[in-house]
Amino acid sequence: MKLKLFAICLGLFSITFTAFSDTKSDELINANIKTMGGKEKLGNIKTLYFEVNMEVPSQNMNLKLTIFEKKPDMIRFITEIPAMSMKMEAGTDGKEFWATQPGSDAKSALPESAVPQIKQQINSFKSMISSPVLDYNTEEVTTTYKGVQDINEKKYNVVEFSEKEGSKFDMYFDVITNLIYSTKIEVEAQGSKFLIENKIVEYQKKDGIFFPKRIEIYQNGEIQQKITIENIQINSEMNDSDFKVK
Repeated sequence: MKLKLFAICLGLFSITFTAFSDTKSDELINANIKTMGGKEKLGNIKTLYFEVNMEVPSQNMNLKLTIFEKKPDMIRFITEIPAMSMKMEAGTDGKEFWATQPGSDAKSALPESAVPQIKQQINSFKSMISSPVLDYNTEEVTTTYKGVQDINEKKYNVVEFSEKEGSKFDMYFDVITNLIYSTKIEVEAQGSKFLIENKIVEYQKKDGIFFPKRIEIYQNGEIQQKITIENIQINSEMNDSDFKVK
């Protein structure tokens, strides 16, 4: 159960929008993109390096992630679990997916059965610090503006996103900064319903672009993960060979 919920929490980072919007929702989304740095500046990111410290209180676990991304499809990430002296690496060159075993630097191509899981992880990491509404357009998701909500003496514009298959989630935009404060979604796992919230507690700015710095993920109001993003590097040199299995 915990592993499934952990994957669901990470999955919140990989929401992609293709939506039909009302006017107010469209204004808020465009304002957010502009505040984050603008479409041109965000679109000029070719490579991205960042480090993630992740605390999982529910499992009494701490992880360190080092992520290298070269657009459009290359990514590799190193996962370290200090308490277990464990280090693993995985990635893709956009065609073939690979991973190493703990204690080994040797890369091995993943079987087809393991690819969906690694794809989910990769999409989560890629979207962790990217604007979740950058690729927004008007086709498959309906947006509805739900008004202003007060949270801890601050005001947030709330937009509901409704997908064709019936799932819905709410996104909260700070009325002053236009930055995304949180995303809330109700999910069902093993016959039970859970309210999952992905909350951006703090932002940081790098080369004129806003990125999340601290993220907290809640399940039914209880903290599940605390994430800190550090040492962001934009458009640093990366070799294609580092993303290949051989």
